[in-house]
Amino acid sequence: MAQRQPASRFGVAIGLWCKARGTEGRAARSAPARAAVSKHPRSALAAFRARYPQYAQTALLDDLRAHGYARLDREHQVYLDYTGGSLYAISQIEEHVALLNRYVFGNPHSINPTSLAMTKLVEEARHAVLRYFNASADEYVVIFTANATGALRLIAEAYPFEDDGHLVITYDNHNSAVGIREHARAQGAHLTYVPLVVPDMQVDETALFEALDQPDTGSKLFVYPAQSNYTGVQHPLEWIASAQERGWDVALDAASFVPTNRLDLSRWHPEFVSLSFYKMFGYPTGVGCLLARRAALEKLHRPAFSGGTVMAVSVVADSHVMLEPPAAFEDGTVNYRPASPGAHWHRHDSHSGELSDQLVDRAARRRASPHWHAGRRDPRPTRSGAARSNHRDQPARYGWPHG
Repeated sequence: MAQRQPASRFGVAIGLWCKARGTEGRAARSAPARAAVSKHPRSALAAFRARYPQYAQTALLDDLRAHGYARLDREHQVYLDYTGGSLYAISQIEEHVALLNRYVFGNPHSINPTSLAMTKLVEEARHAVLRYFNASADEYVVIFTANATGALRLIAEAYPFEDDGHLVITYDNHNSAVGIREHARAQGAHLTYVPLVVPDMQVDETALFEALDQPDTGSKLFVYPAQSNYTGVQHPLEWIASAQERGWDVALDAASFVPTNRLDLSRWHPEFVSLSFYKMFGYPTGVGCLLARRAALEKLHRPAFSGGTVMAVSVVADSHVMLEPPAAFEDGTVNYRPASPGAHWHRHDSHSGELSDQLVDRAARRRASPHWHAGRRDPRPTRSGAARSNHRDQPARYGWPHG
């Protein structure tokens, strides 16, 4: 989480120690003063901790870094590209290698013992995903894909856009979400873009609800990111229910949101949620999912079938019978060996007995504390505000990446 070199903790402590004694300016100008402070880093840290006792509440983050991500310090790396992908913990690799060394796993589409063992792990992974997002198995289905892009493509290809249908997308959607428009256009559906308001880069809510209030009679799909991959703004999750009350299906792109925020699908009920797991915990790559409500899946009509999606195919009768979801939407063989640790992903998220939402909350407290903001000039709210804000009172928040 906190991607800082260990020395930075001493640096922050020293800076505040000096400031507390009115020596910040002199320390900045005086080499002897800096040298004197640098000789006593432990006393400076002790003074810092005494002044900010809440800092100890987030020691788990430092322990997690030291044990799970020691390579950062060893290689003198500061990793910031969390929009592109998260870092994996060494425990994830060790557990996965141990699993593959111990057992023999086969293609889950077969029924031999090795395949049944793999099928069991894949299904455990589905249940782990549902538990993590607090989603009912009676309401949601987990469809494994290669990534969030693959999840959005499933929606684009199968959603029943018609001449009287309508697609509404915000300006700051990921390209993979914007690409849905090509399928909508091909079927003659109407298309509306919702602009952003500068300089805050928030969605123009007046324009949004004007679009959602249009009296279309066909299938209507509203696509927006919970957190924009482009601007970092977090949009209100209340829009989900507001759109649904107006007869819209909602596709929520959560790929950028869920690495640092919890999405509770017992509270929010979008028809579709797309995400990539490597953005959440780094490993494995090549596995994402579409979380879809069962009722919404009944609306989708796949334009073709492939291996793994059908129960039976007849060349003579020119017919086929699709499997039930999720299999009907998982083309070919699931990327099963990388997915095999899926049931154990929560172990990484619960490192040292703490669930990932508690890690996020502790990081938020660390950012909210005075020591974190000392000397910061950026007026934007921190992730603590983004994670805890009432979206109705705060229309949009800037989401911060890890660390």
